[in-house]
Amino acid sequence: MRDSAIGRGLSFGSDSEDRARFTAILYSVLSTLSTNGIDVLRWLEAWLTSCAENGRQPPDDLSP
Repeated sequence: MRDSAIGRGLSFGSDSEDRARFTAILYSVLSTLSTNGIDVLRWLEAWLTSCAENGRQPPDDLSP
C-alpha cells in the first residue's frame, strides 16, 4: 500500500480528474511494458529523448 501512495505522490497525485487520468495511463503503460519484458527505464529514457528532440512533442514515427 505504501508503494502505491508514494507512486501516486510522485506522479502528481490524484487530486483532480486530469491527474487521476494521467496516473492511470502512466501505470497502464508501465505495466504493459513490464509485462512484455521491456526495460521500463530504458524505454522511458528513449521516449523522453525522442520527445525532446522533436520539439517537446511525441515523435510521429513510434516504430523505433
